[in-house]
Amino acid sequence: MCYGELQALQVKDYNQGTISVSGTLDYTSTKMTEAIKTTPKNMMSLRTIDLPEKTKQILDDIIMENQLSIPDYTPDSYIFLSSSLTPLTIHSYNSILYQVEKESGTDHRDGFAHTPKRVTVEDYL
Repeated sequence: MCYGELQALQVKDYNQGTISVSGTLDYTSTKMTEAIKTTPKNMMSLRTIDLPEKTKQILDDIIMENQLSIPDYTPDSYIFLSSSLTPLTIHSYNSILYQVEKESGTDHRDGFAHTPKRVTVEDYL
């Protein structure tokens, strides 16, 4: 998954262990609070992905935490949110990855620096 696709994931895109990739998030010419979910680059990008158990558990936990802490959290809400309740930016995502790296004692700085769109936190847990 590309990072923009990950950002654009909404609760309604997650169903029984799969995610439906249906768009990407465009905030290049606007603020993150005004970001728009747009269609992906091409029709091949529209797909359903089966998730491993560990990833399902992580998503279930994130969604549950969001439901408990955000009063108006709906199926149209984004899954990965910042503390200001906007979709998580690539900069915030990279900060989280670096923190995971530090806490886990791994050294994947080159991978983080060169492949942020294709890396997942699960790869480093």
